[in-house]
Amino acid sequence: MINELEDNKIKYLVMAAFFVALIILIKEIILKPQQTSLNVPQILSSSFSSSKIDFELLKGLKTGGLSPFYEISLPKEKGREDPFSEY
Repeated sequence: MINELEDNKIKYLVMAAFFVALIILIKEIILKPQQTSLNVPQILSSSFSSSKIDFELLKGLKTGGLSPFYEISLPKEKGREDPFSEY
């Protein structure tokens, strides 16, 4: 009796998955909306060619108080001769 109930559950789950997949296929293939004829590279190239950078604004930023990074020197000794020996 329990085995029959489990078989019925599996059968109905498989049927439900099949119908969901069928509905998705119908929606994506048959009822597919018309694609627009936008040419993305033309849109991008036209927007980038008309943009201008104001370099005078970048020169006017107050960056005089910033200090450069200091150089980090490498250690003179590199480790121990036998790294597995006790201290």
